[in-house]
Amino acid sequence: MNRGFSLRQATVQPRKKRRIHFGKHDKSHCLADGLFKSLSRGERARLDVYHETKDYRVRFVGFEALGADDLRVLQTLVALASQRSNRMLLTNRPETPIGQELYKLLWIKGNHMDSIVLEQSIRRILNEMGEPVSGRRASLLKNSLLRMSNVTVAVEGRRHMATFHLLRFALDKESEGLYIVLNPLITNAVLGTGNGYVRIDMGEVRALKTDPARLIHQHLCGWLDLGKEGMVGIEQLLIYVWGRRAEVTNRKTMHWRKQRIQEALQEIKALGWKVETTGTEQWHIRRPG
Repeated sequence: MNRGFSLRQATVQPRKKRRIHFGKHDKSHCLADGLFKSLSRGERARLDVYHETKDYRVRFVGFEALGADDLRVLQTLVALASQRSNRMLLTNRPETPIGQELYKLLWIKGNHMDSIVLEQSIRRILNEMGEPVSGRRASLLKNSLLRMSNVTVAVEGRRHMATFHLLRFALDKESEGLYIVLNPLITNAVLGTGNGYVRIDMGEVRALKTDPARLIHQHLCGWLDLGKEGMVGIEQLLIYVWGRRAEVTNRKTMHWRKQRIQEALQEIKALGWKVETTGTEQWHIRRPG
């Protein structure tokens, strides 16, 4: 890993590579209810959600809500970063001008921590997502990166508080090369220097076809380690997909949402997960070992 680097020194990764099998993700990004959710066409309300444990609180604030499309992009970036050959390390004292600029883009204020930098092509990212390479897909990817780069992450512990951006990026419009800086929480998870990480199976991610299944799958991965099991009810699953502020009183809408939950669980079951209903809108779920 390079501790000080220049854009000219880095090279875009070859386009033809074996698919990445898994990513090491940060738990708060997986378990914050409503950080990513199923959105109606044109719906991009303001984002303001948090994840809290006994030791710290992580709050995510942005101008636009993040959808399942953004979730897939971030999962792919995390998976790429989880491979040692794909990443560089942006330290708290970059040696080069471009390193210093990237560091300023990510941080707002607070304590100084290292962050991972990815140098990838748009083609490589779309390939890892399992998406066809096209002008439309490239445009959607850029829009997703822009939305996530506008999200502020505030981390508050017992003694310290820091704020930074979810990610930042720089794009070379001629080569379509991307330089993406991932925030310190994700960096710590990838490098194993934080409080553990969530293992996300990218084969499973690529196999899922609906937004509810993708959103539920990430939450379940954050909740259940490999081979573990637990019970989850319909109310929690509805929150996983539509967020805590998505309460509805329309019976027809609620019935439709519950149907989508049932279908999503069948998608996840088809991956090899154990999904059994108790008959009371509760499910016993076991993650494959």
